[in-house]
Amino acid sequence: MKILLSLLAVVAYWCLNAYEATISLNISFLKAILLDYDNNHIFIKLTIVAAIIIITMIPTKTKEVTKKIGADDFNPHVSTTLNSVYTISETILSQLPLEKQLNDVIDIVESQLSIKTAFIASFKDDKIIILNTNKSLKKIGIKAEYIPSAKDLVDKSIDKLLSIHYTEKQAYIDSTASIGSSNYRIVIQPYKDSMLKNQIGIMAIVLNVNDKREYQKFLEKVCEQLSFTISFSNKKKELLSAQKRHHDQFTSIDTELNIASNFKIQDTIEYEIRMAQRYGSSLSLMIIGIDEMRSITNVFREEESIEIKKEFALLVKKEIRETDVFGRWSNDNFGIVVPHLDHRASKSFAKRLGKIISEHKFKKVGNITCSFGITSFNKKDTIGQFRRRAENALQAAISRGGNTIEIKILA
Repeated sequence: MKILLSLLAVVAYWCLNAYEATISLNISFLKAILLDYDNNHIFIKLTIVAAIIIITMIPTKTKEVTKKIGADDFNPHVSTTLNSVYTISETILSQLPLEKQLNDVIDIVESQLSIKTAFIASFKDDKIIILNTNKSLKKIGIKAEYIPSAKDLVDKSIDKLLSIHYTEKQAYIDSTASIGSSNYRIVIQPYKDSMLKNQIGIMAIVLNVNDKREYQKFLEKVCEQLSFTISFSNKKKELLSAQKRHHDQFTSIDTELNIASNFKIQDTIEYEIRMAQRYGSSLSLMIIGIDEMRSITNVFREEESIEIKKEFALLVKKEIRETDVFGRWSNDNFGIVVPHLDHRASKSFAKRLGKIISEHKFKKVGNITCSFGITSFNKKDTIGQFRRRAENALQAAISRGGNTIEIKILA
């Protein structure tokens, strides 16, 4: 069959060349066929004929190649995971909010790979916090966050599995774990900070225990993309937070807590010192620290910690006088500029305020206590000495175990 095709190709080529010579040289077709004319380039024509025969006689092995490709590259699962990666790429590069992007990523994974559920988590404040909120998570029993350092973790539970990954920072885990009363195959792949290359979270997929498909390469590809978009989102949040702190530093209102900013507090101190110097009136400065604030920030999310501070600020604002200025001293401490009161009267005020705070039931944490550092202005004071003395008084109160009042004055 191949010989016949070669001969037909040669005849077709020879006839076409003869026809071209007949038209261009005005000779008979027979002379053209027999190459009976000048400039017939017989060597070139014979070379082309030989090439046609050789090319048409080369075996193609089409069936063998197709069979080999079919076995390796047209596996339905491989094709599906590749399609999922492409779809996920489009989602991650979209302009959607991060949570919406991550929810869409999980929806794609669940629908295209036909798995139970999947989740994307970040490592924050010694916790593993789940970032997506798909309905399938609650259905399976995945919690909003996991604490790797928790005691008495049950062996072969997902809590224990995640704890092992968090503490050992393993590159890849494929294991069986229980969620509620059911056993699942859990596959975990970490993603890293795009700049520092430290593990900052994981992506995990939850499967039937009899699902034997391979997911490592797929998760590696997805986590490469997650690394970029989550790192970018975190850097954006840090930038916005820094911009806000810079803005609040030079404005009169701390917009986060709706109280006077640190800039306003410092400006008020300078003004009241000038008034005290001019009229010889009393002036006190009180700095308040919430005793449990460090523990609160370790236990609760940032948003929840802010809500606790808001509740605290609202409570204090109700108790101060109109002439007092209450605001933010630092991230976790608060200040009250108290005109016309000396340190003794300010101590009585602090006792009353401390009692009200300790008896108040905060929504998230119940009862809390505070430490107070108090000082009064002395005509020998500089502004810096006045402020530092109040800060030192607060540190002394904290060092005594908190829930106390410390007074420092310039003799």
